[in-house]
This record gives sequence, structure tokens and C-alpha cells, in this order.
Amino acid sequence: VAHTDAEGGYWEAEGSFGVDVVVANDGLVLTPAADWSGSAQVPVRLYEADGSLADEIALELTVSAINDAPDVTGGSYSTVVGGFIEIELSELVSDSDDSLADLAIDVVGDEFVTAEIVGGKLRLRGTQAEGPGRVALTAIDPHGVLTRAHLEVSVTTLSQAPQVEAPALSLYPGQALRVDLSQWIDDADSDADDL
Repeated sequence: VAHTDAEGGYWEAEGSFGVDVVVANDGLVLTPAADWSGSAQVPVRLYEADGSLADEIALELTVSAINDAPDVTGGSYSTVVGGFIEIELSELVSDSDDSLADLAIDVVGDEFVTAEIVGGKLRLRGTQAEGPGRVALTAIDPHGVLTRAHLEVSVTTLSQAPQVEAPALSLYPGQALRVDLSQWIDDADSDADDL
């Protein structure tokens, strides 16, 4: 791009990788490309009216990254009443501007699932109730920008097989024996009548 002055001299400037240059009202408008940050040199050349080079400079331009919000990913998980699962925080939270250690991370469960951060992992624990749980996961960067996502957690009761204690019984030929099976069968999930 070029600009001519009143004496017939002119100047021109070139764009550089990541930077677009436009001459406007005896000045330059430098526009960095979207999502680009870094350093660039913008060459500017001044010419006399006869076309000879009078001077050349390089504008040093540094473009800083814009503070992007953290990325927080939700998802669907399942656990059992009284049990828990752990998920690496790095699988759920990231930030292009800050490290995971620089983020404030908050988790809130509900009546079906509790949530806590333990050693860089999100621990989801099924409470004593079966149902659809929901956990709010929030990440806040050092500049106060926050993002929140929800994790859906299905909490179910663990079905355990009935436990049978084999009795030692003795019978004589022709003798009847009445046995109450509830004395030898125990099931954590069901009443004896439901077996």
C-alpha cells in the first residue's frame, strides 16, 4: 500500500505474516489476523518525488493473545450407591491462556452424587439414593473469566447375588423335614419374599 504527500514524495508499507496493513488518512491501520498472536515487522519505505529511496524503517509489532475463557467439558457417567469414580481434571478442563494449576475449579453435586477434587482428579460418589445426579463443574481463570458445564451421573444400586449358607441336614428314610430357607439365604438387595 502507498501514500503520496504534497511534495510528490510517497511512502509505502507492506503487510507481514499475521498482520494486514492499510493506509488511511496519512497513517497506517495495522490489523492482526483473528486468533493470531506474536511479533511481526512491518516494513515502511519513504521515497523522494523522483522515486529514489529516502528512508526505510521497520515497525515492530507485538500482538498479545486475548484472554479466552476456560474450556469445560460435561458428559455422562455412572456409579453405584456408595461407590465412586474418578476422572482426570485435565480431561474435563483446559485453558489456552493459563495452566490448569492457575485456574480456580469448583464442583457442586446434588442429592444423588457428591463431587470433590482429590489429587488432580474429580471424584464423583453415589450417595445413599438411586437416581439421576447432576454435578456443576466451574473453571475460573486468573482474570475472572469463567465457564461452567454439567456432568450427568446415573447412580444405581449395586445388585448383589444372594448368599446361601449350606446347612448340614440329616434325614431318616420316610421322615419329612420342613426347612425354612430364610435361615440360610441372605440377599443385600431383596427381601426373602422377593427371591
